[in-house]
Amino acid sequence: MCDSFIEVLPEAIKLKTPFVLPPQRRNMDVHTKLIGDRCKVCGCATNACCKRCKVVFYCSEIHRQRHAEKHNEACLEIEAANLNVGDAERAFTHNTGCPERRSIKGMVASIHNGKAPSLENKCLCTGQAHAILFARFNLIRAYLQVNTKCSVANACNVAIETHYLGRCDPMVIRCITANLMIRVGNNQNTYDFIKYWLVNGDQYVCTTKKPEPFLDIRDADAFEPCKNLFDAFEEADMDPPTSFLVPLALLKFKLLADIKQLRNLQLLRTKLPFDVVYLMKPFFHTTDIMEKRKDIRLLDTVSGYEKLIKTLEDDLDLLFEIVGRAFEGQYVVWRCFFEKSPVKQARIYSKEVQTIYKYSADAWMETKGGYEWILGKLAAACNKKLTAENRTQAAIRVAALYKALRSQYADDDSDDEYGYYGEDSSDEEDRYYNEDGYYYDDYYEYEEEEEDDGEADDGTHRNIGINENGHKIDYDLMYRDRPHKEALLSLSFLVFIIHPRRSRSRKSLFIKNSPDEPLMESKASFHVFIFLWGGL
Repeated sequence: MCDSFIEVLPEAIKLKTPFVLPPQRRNMDVHTKLIGDRCKVCGCATNACCKRCKVVFYCSEIHRQRHAEKHNEACLEIEAANLNVGDAERAFTHNTGCPERRSIKGMVASIHNGKAPSLENKCLCTGQAHAILFARFNLIRAYLQVNTKCSVANACNVAIETHYLGRCDPMVIRCITANLMIRVGNNQNTYDFIKYWLVNGDQYVCTTKKPEPFLDIRDADAFEPCKNLFDAFEEADMDPPTSFLVPLALLKFKLLADIKQLRNLQLLRTKLPFDVVYLMKPFFHTTDIMEKRKDIRLLDTVSGYEKLIKTLEDDLDLLFEIVGRAFEGQYVVWRCFFEKSPVKQARIYSKEVQTIYKYSADAWMETKGGYEWILGKLAAACNKKLTAENRTQAAIRVAALYKALRSQYADDDSDDEYGYYGEDSSDEEDRYYNEDGYYYDDYYEYEEEEEDDGEADDGTHRNIGINENGHKIDYDLMYRDRPHKEALLSLSFLVFIIHPRRSRSRKSLFIKNSPDEPLMESKASFHVFIFLWGGL
């Protein structure tokens, strides 16, 4: 049943691929999918959408009304953005003899016909041209707030059209287009788009009579080494733009996942008939790139797949390191993916960091295994950063974080009247800052006392620790805003790596494992990384 508020889409533009509702919370180990032609409330298949925005689907008027309170703001914003684009394009006047450039509507129609006319350089200096590009950019942002497959596809189409209209890209829309293309499944076009900008850069100049080739790279080899794309940047002794490297890394990761599946299938040839393996190979891929690469899908040796895997892994290592040293280094872009408040964390840095995270996080989340790969690479980077001199210090800090988490999320039925670790026994007037910027109490010597009333066997309350310099540290105050329940579960594996013993004869925590063993594993919560980097 539908009325004036619900419109049934024609069969020609109806979404064919079914999608499921994404989870309510973001989890590192769960990848989400965009909502396609499914009801926003119940998730059942439907072809009826909101009449105003045409990007959100409902199975009935009842469900539309139930979701109206959450949807109205985004819906009105999309409607207003569309009206602003129409007003800006109607107000545009182009003084040229080329009929394809007399109106924006004619230019957009020519773009879809393959002629691709653009605004002239002189037009970009006018208020009319800037109004068009700005209105289109706002429309893209409005579509992305809804986050359905239709809205992302519409945002991607608007972004590509805007590239052709203003090829000099004063709104820097190219920084988000690659992520949108990946989200709608145009992986080959994504690689062609990224390669064009990395190879040609901003050297394009708009002309009236004979436009130069623009975005003319087609069906490029996505398996070629990334170094081939960075020649111009190496000559200038600079790194490529991070806004292209993050989606390029995601694209390489998708290809790596496909190749590993084909390699594993090839290993089954010893147990399965050849015909069965041959018939299964065309279906063991998730990207349109692999669909066109029949030569790779039908490789008959495991060594051939291993060679491709090695090339892709080398590319991913290179991309991870280049992105990691951008924006003051310390892997700030990758770290934003695992902050408790990533948007707030990104605001600490430049606007470009905010843009990169904002428009790439969803693309990585919608890719199975994407977040796990980032977390594993960060774990390896942390191990590399920890040298023999600072491993003991890092171990002390990880153990302190573990204690703070256990203290905050203790069971209510604990025998300790103060909770799991007792109450805060430190005095405000006795607190000082140590060399690492943490609070500590005045110098405290160990005394042999019996454990009583929530006290440890070293005489201190259990939320008060002793650092390597012999000072009491107030862990509750150190990590007042840090402890999270999720991190407590992720840190539980550290028990066999870092063993916080309370001993009358020792004044510091120590590492149980040998110094050569790695401190972190890939499944560690990223809160540990932030904690370690704060003092390294």
